[in-house]
Amino acid sequence: MPARGTLRRAILFSALFLGSAAALGAQETPGEGLPVQDLTLENGLRLLILPKTGAPTVSFVVQYPIGSVNERSGVTGIAHLLEHLFFKGTTSIGARDYGREAPLLEEMDLLNDTVLMVRE
Repeated sequence: MPARGTLRRAILFSALFLGSAAALGAQETPGEGLPVQDLTLENGLRLLILPKTGAPTVSFVVQYPIGSVNERSGVTGIAHLLEHLFFKGTTSIGARDYGREAPLLEEMDLLNDTVLMVRE
């Protein structure tokens, strides 16, 4: 059983932490006050537009909901497969010498699986 002093410190720390978190949650973030226009086109493309005066430039970010978090049950692993294709290549695309690279890629997969098993 923890000593009373340790328990008191833990309770005090928890109260301070929760109080700070609540205070931070109540504050408006700087972006919330910006005049952002939310527009969805007929094809489903969603645009968030923030007009700014000044230099005549345009800047944009493109995001696609295609990560593993967006996969539905029964159709999982596609994002992981694409990751392998993009970053490891195939026998004919992205490999300089597949015969020499294949054992290294297999070792990388085994190490990744080992790390995942340790976490579970």
